[in-house]
Amino acid sequence: MTGDNTLLLDIGNTRIKWAWLSTAGLEHTGSVVHAGLDLRAHARTVWGAVATPARIVASNVAGAEVQARLSEVTVALWAREPEFISAQANAFGVVSGYTTPAQLGADRWLALIAARSHTTDTVCVIDCGTAITIDTLMDDGYHAGGLILPGLGLMQRALCDHTQLIATDVTQAPCPLTPYARSTGAAVQLGALYAVVGAIERAVADTEAALGTEVSRIITGGDAQAVLAHLSGHYQHQPDLVLQGLAIVAGERS
Repeated sequence: MTGDNTLLLDIGNTRIKWAWLSTAGLEHTGSVVHAGLDLRAHARTVWGAVATPARIVASNVAGAEVQARLSEVTVALWAREPEFISAQANAFGVVSGYTTPAQLGADRWLALIAARSHTTDTVCVIDCGTAITIDTLMDDGYHAGGLILPGLGLMQRALCDHTQLIATDVTQAPCPLTPYARSTGAAVQLGALYAVVGAIERAVADTEAALGTEVSRIITGGDAQAVLAHLSGHYQHQPDLVLQGLAIVAGERS
């Protein structure tokens, strides 16, 4: 392992994504669902198999319990406290547009920082995870704000949990974007896909109308590929955008 053995962790609502930061960039990447995960065993056998981390730099939106578990495990195994990143008012070329900057999710903040490294154009940053976030970063680095909506899976589960629908035939298998679903499960899946694609395209269109110009578009998150296939226009797909942001922050703080 090269570099300073920095372990980067993107802890989302559903999964933990990781990468090791080296002089070559991001290496040994992976992800795992964290619900029910034996975090100590995972840290020892998966992360520890690569190297003993000199630093652990993390983004966490999964809550205080997950954060405490991670800290307990890394201190026990490696005597290392994770450095948890939170959004700031002005740093790394990005100025927060939030009235209370600390309320912006760390993942969204880091995605904006990484997006700034890819383009200095005005850009819409779309993260398709458990929740979907759409943020606009202006060409001068000002975060104009954004919106949040349920992701594909969350939207489908909410509908099935709160109606009399039978959810057993609702899958995440790719489906064509056509309004003619021929089963209840397909109709639920298709409805969620239409809602997400429509929301993204409307948000981008409204941004361009308000600014009077076209904007760049970057998409990330676990469902990005499924959504991307149905979006019109050009979207730059960056699967590890939050980890890229963590790498920038970790490099500046080293």
